[in-house]
Amino acid sequence: MKKYKELLISLKLKSRRMPVDGIVIDYDKDWTLLKYNPVDYVLDGYILVNNKKVKGFQRSQEELFKEKIIKLKTLTLMNTKASAIFNLESIVAMLVSQNDLLQIETSSESVTYVGYASLINEGSILLSSVNPNGKKGSKRSIPINEIRTIQYENDYLTSLKLYIEHMKSKKSDS
Repeated sequence: MKKYKELLISLKLKSRRMPVDGIVIDYDKDWTLLKYNPVDYVLDGYILVNNKKVKGFQRSQEELFKEKIIKLKTLTLMNTKASAIFNLESIVAMLVSQNDLLQIETSSESVTYVGYASLINEGSILLSSVNPNGKKGSKRSIPINEIRTIQYENDYLTSLKLYIEHMKSKKSDS
């Protein structure tokens, strides 16, 4: 993976129809951190991919072309705070300290869990769930070995967090 740092790759995941595209920021034996490329020439947040769920990757002419356009559009691809510390525990700790939302995908790409992580304990992430309307739900313990991807700092999560904060300020004003 070292030779792919700062390059766009496409990861094919087990039991997932659509590949995950992104620019490699960092990796270790368990996880790969990408600046996420969900569609066309758009970068949107970060995605951590569980290496045990990867069945293969490619860097074809399509990825090379997309990478050229993305690099033309952006002066700097990397966010230093995202790449300064890399392992699952440190990234989750960063998200907890910033009170950021994250989105976890497990066995189905159509089912994701959104919420605030509170801690990693005994091989699980404890997540205080949030529904699409910003309402708090139950706490859920998600085993790390079942996690396929973790997304954070994308437009959806940033927008949802902004809405939640807006609703909190409306309540405190009344």
